[in-house]
Amino acid sequence: MYHLQNIEKKKYDDFVSNHKESHYLQSLSWGEFISTQKEYTPHYIGLTNDNNELVASALLLEKETILKHSYYYCPKGFIIDYKKDNLVKEMTNRILEYVKKNKGIYLITTPNIISKTNNKEEANLEKILNTLKESKYKHIEQIGKNKEPINALKIDLSKDIEEIENNYLIPTKDKINKALELDEVVEIGREKELDELYDLAILNDNLKYEKEYYKNLFKIFNKNKNTSAILFLGKIYFDKTIKKLESKLKKVNNQISIIPIDHLSKTSKEKLEGLKKEKDYIKTEIKKYTENKEKYDKSLTLSAQLIITYKDKAWLLFEENEKVLNDINPNYLTYDTIIRYCKDNGIKTLYRTMETNNNMGEDYIEYIGEYVNITNYPISFIHKLYERKQEKED
Repeated sequence: MYHLQNIEKKKYDDFVSNHKESHYLQSLSWGEFISTQKEYTPHYIGLTNDNNELVASALLLEKETILKHSYYYCPKGFIIDYKKDNLVKEMTNRILEYVKKNKGIYLITTPNIISKTNNKEEANLEKILNTLKESKYKHIEQIGKNKEPINALKIDLSKDIEEIENNYLIPTKDKINKALELDEVVEIGREKELDELYDLAILNDNLKYEKEYYKNLFKIFNKNKNTSAILFLGKIYFDKTIKKLESKLKKVNNQISIIPIDHLSKTSKEKLEGLKKEKDYIKTEIKKYTENKEKYDKSLTLSAQLIITYKDKAWLLFEENEKVLNDINPNYLTYDTIIRYCKDNGIKTLYRTMETNNNMGEDYIEYIGEYVNITNYPISFIHKLYERKQEKED
C-alpha cells in the first residue's frame, strides 16, 4: 500500500539528490528559487510505502489561473524508475488525485526520459511510452513559459581527461591554445560579478531575466547542501597579454637577426619571409591590445558562464560572450575550464541545456518532450480560451 504526502524538505531533497534520475529542476533549491519569482508555489510530494520509505517524489509547481483554479507543472517529471510501470501508474493516479483535490485543472510534465542518444533509440522506450499512454498522458507541443529544451549535450566525466580532450574538434583545440598563448585566464566569480553576466546578456540582446533572477538563483543554490551555483569568467589582462606578445616579438626579431642577408638560399628566403609576416602580425596584435587597454583599462571579461551542480551532476545554464576580441574565442577556454573543474570536484556528468554547437565531442541527447494529464476538462477548456485571448492582446 502506498501513501502520497507532503514531504519534509530535508527528507525530500536527500531522496531526490541520491536518485539516479535526479535533476536540478526537481531539487529543493529550484522549488525555493521558483517561490521567489512569485509565479509558482512549490509542493514537495512523496510516495511512501507502509514502512514510510520514499519510493518516488515530485516537485509540483502550482500556478493560479482562472476561476480560483490552478494548473500544476512538474519539470523533468517524477523522480521515479520509469521502467516500473505499476509504480509509475500508482504515482500518476495519486498525483492526479492531489491535483484535482487542490482545484488543479491539469498536470503538465516534461519527463526526464531520453528518447535518443546520438540518434540511437533508447532501450525500454516503447514500454515506458505505453505506460504513460495507459496513465492517460497526452503528448503535446511545448507550452509557453514551461518550455524546456527537448535536447541537450552531455559529457561523461568518468572518462580520463585525456580521452575527453581528444574528443574536442580540432578547431576547438586550436582556439583554446590561442587563448592560452595570449594568457587569457578563467576565474571563479563572486555574487557581485553576476553583473558581468547580466551586462553581457544585454549587450548580446539575449536578456531573458531581471538582475534579481540571477542573484536569487545564485544565493539559493549556494545555500542548500546538495546544490551550488558557480560563475566562471574568462578574462584578459591587457598588460599581461601585451608583455607576452612583446616577448614573442623579441624572439622573432632575434631569429631574423641571425639569418645572413647575403647569398640567401631558397629555404632561408622562405624562412625570412615567414618571420617577417609573423613579426607584422604580432605588431598588429600589440597595437590592438594596447588600444583596447586604453579603452577598457586593465582587464576585460570576455566570457561569463554559470553552472548549477546537484550532487554529482552539473548543467551549464547561461553563457554570454563579449563581442570585443571575439577572434580569440574566450568561450572555449572557459568551458574547457568548467569541464576540468567539474571532473576535479566529483561531478560525473555535465550537461549543456541551451541550443549550442557540439564542438567538444559531447553526446547528443533527445528527450520525449512535454505531456499533459487533464483533471478538469470544462475549466481547462475555458483556461485555453483565456490564454488565447491573452496572447492576442499581447
